[in-house]
Amino acid sequence: MVGEKIDNFYLHNLSNSKKRLLKNFSSLTILQIFQYLIPLVTFPYLLKVLGPEKYGLANFILAFLAYFLTLVDYGFNISAVREVSLARNNEKQLSIIFNSTFLIRIAITAILLLVYLCIICFVPKFYSNINLYLIVFIFLIGNGVSTFWFLQGLERMVSIAVIPIIFRTIATILIFVLVNNSNDVKSYLLIVSSANLLIGISIFLYSVILLKIEFFFPKKIQILFRLKRGWEIFVSNIYINLYTSSNTFFLGLFSGDVSVGIYSMANKTREAVQGLLSNIGKVIFPQIGYAIINDKNNSLIFIKKVISITSLLALIFGLIMFFFSKEIIYLLADKNYNDSIIVLQVLAFIPFLIVLSNFFGYQLMINLGFDKKFRQIIGVAALVNIIFLLVLIPLYNSIGAAISIFIAEFVTTFLTARFILNRKLLF
Repeated sequence: MVGEKIDNFYLHNLSNSKKRLLKNFSSLTILQIFQYLIPLVTFPYLLKVLGPEKYGLANFILAFLAYFLTLVDYGFNISAVREVSLARNNEKQLSIIFNSTFLIRIAITAILLLVYLCIICFVPKFYSNINLYLIVFIFLIGNGVSTFWFLQGLERMVSIAVIPIIFRTIATILIFVLVNNSNDVKSYLLIVSSANLLIGISIFLYSVILLKIEFFFPKKIQILFRLKRGWEIFVSNIYINLYTSSNTFFLGLFSGDVSVGIYSMANKTREAVQGLLSNIGKVIFPQIGYAIINDKNNSLIFIKKVISITSLLALIFGLIMFFFSKEIIYLLADKNYNDSIIVLQVLAFIPFLIVLSNFFGYQLMINLGFDKKFRQIIGVAALVNIIFLLVLIPLYNSIGAAISIFIAEFVTTFLTARFILNRKLLF
């Protein structure tokens, strides 16, 4: 009788866990669809009214901003999520994590404001469009105040999904109303940046008011502990940024805004597919971190199943993008972007590589405590990307940037897979 009750209790918890996973995945998938559907809806319109050069300029500015976004996030997008997940039933510990992490993010944002101003004021390349760079800093403030990481750790995915959808819908409407020609690039950046600021503030208020967070100034040791826990992930994120945003940024520096526009056309299509697949990793990361400590064997079995399903989906999407690249580009843009066809073909299988490296790296290596080794792997891939960017962009422009990031992602996947296999952590 006792054994039967225990079995029923276990099955009930397992069922709830699966329901929570499905609910979280559905919420994030809806958000991701919305997050990438909006650019795909507005993209042809923006290309027409802004023109390739101005649209490329906007993407170059946002790529420059991405370096600062990485610094604000530190490593909390992983380390704080993991901490919150493990302390989900301890209100006191949750308050400590919230206050110390939030204080660090605000401090980093304030410091970056000074650095950002120095760069755009004293570097001619940026000073020529200083008004645009000042506008997008609003975007950074939105990330700084956002407590997305806290809600993700608590698996409040519905809340995470609803808030951005509301403000991005409003932003989309405003883009069609207020952005009418190439001179409206300022309006476009203001709309996008303001929406992100409002999203960040709203998520913060939701966390504080509805979850009843108690505010206090954290102790020095608590702040240092958070910094230490996030350091390895922070460095890894910097390396990752070197082979994501750097491609757009380097294109703008060495090849011009038009090449940025051509590359962005194909890359946004790839990111839309990749974003849908990455939701699975975002949803299960808090649970994997919790499960590995309490039930390592079953959690690894679960990871194997998820890898099989998501990698197959990524492969199918890759084949579609590769063989129907021409049709996809013409559907979203026009024949003026013929060069984007080859770029999309080069990028087509990157989601497949990222699905594998995500599970090998973030889900396994980090949750099993191999943060430093993962950072080293990302560092190697980043260095490879920078080297190939410097060589290939002058020769092949946007196609060279696509080849470079493909090589970098392949290196990441290969090295993380080799580490997992050598340590026999999964197979």
